[in-house]
Amino acid sequence: PGTAVATAGAAEYVDPSTAAPPLTPDQIAFRKGSDACFLLRVEFPSQSQTRNPVVTDFVPAGTSYVTGSAVITDNSTLTGGDVAFSLDSAGNPVWAVGVPSAGNRFAPKSAVFEAVLAVSIDEAAEGDTPDIVGNLMKFRSENSAGQAISLRDQLDLEIAPLPPVSLVKGISRITPAVPSG
Repeated sequence: PGTAVATAGAAEYVDPSTAAPPLTPDQIAFRKGSDACFLLRVEFPSQSQTRNPVVTDFVPAGTSYVTGSAVITDNSTLTGGDVAFSLDSAGNPVWAVGVPSAGNRFAPKSAVFEAVLAVSIDEAAEGDTPDIVGNLMKFRSENSAGQAISLRDQLDLEIAPLPPVSLVKGISRITPAVPSG
């Protein structure tokens, strides 16, 4: 249900805030084995270029990045050689963004970086209440003196516990004597 905004690998990205018809809580609940997609967007200033911008997505605890799912969307003005994708040592997606020049990268004025990626829910919540985990996006760049400037944004994600399972053992009938034979 809802409107597909972009595709990350085989996972469909649906923005729950604008889906038509609106999504129910069950439709946006994430459980072990589910995939969740995240939309990352950086709008660069119109007054100046941005030096050595890097976008890192720290995937939530209990999830893992789905290999090959990171896709630059059609809304991004930075594409191809303007974006270098890698994974950090913890498996988090990292994009070095901007036009390469003399050992640096520069994002042009008013540029837009937008990507989608998928994570797989690897662990269920403990107990009978959902866990809330955060997907953290960090943005880092440098000023003309080489000093780092950092920004961050986080989206919380609710991971549901495993459905309760019950087992009932009982006697279905009692016979007066042990059958022979």
